[in-house]
Amino acid sequence: MSLPISRRDIAEYLGRTLETLSRAVSRLQREGVVTFGGNTQREIVILDRQAPELRSAERGHCSQRHMAPTAQ
Repeated sequence: MSLPISRRDIAEYLGRTLETLSRAVSRLQREGVVTFGGNTQREIVILDRQAPELRSAERGHCSQRHMAPTAQ
C-alpha cells in the first residue's frame, strides 16, 4: 500500500501527534505486522492482516492503547 500523504498528515487525520504515530508504526514493524518498501518509507507492506491491532483499527476502535508503544 503506497501512502499518498505524509506521516504528519496521517497523524493529524487520526487526531494524534506525529511522535505517537511514529511510535505506533515502529511497534507494528517490530512485531512483524508491517514492514516498509522502498527507500522513503512511504510504502507500507502489511505482513499480518490478522493482527489484533489491524482488526481493531478496521472496526474504528483505534484507541490510545493501540497507539501507545508497549513497555519493554
